[in-house]
Amino acid sequence: MNFWDTFYKEIIVFGLSLLPISEIRGAVIYGITALGKDLSTQIFVYVISVIGNFLPVPFILLLFRPLLKYLKKFFYM
Repeated sequence: MNFWDTFYKEIIVFGLSLLPISEIRGAVIYGITALGKDLSTQIFVYVISVIGNFLPVPFILLLFRPLLKYLKKFFYM
């Protein structure tokens, strides 16, 4: 495998970990299947998946309060 094939598969692992449906479970399974089953690859896939899973959290927390204020205008909470 050349560099770009491996890099493409790593980006897919990262993207799968961002999605709320597959999250870490789907990304790790795909990454181990696509990249290899040795221990260093498994650890690397897990780290990429965890980073991808935690990436949207700060943005969700930043947007939660303004969204709640907006919804309070229309609904009683």
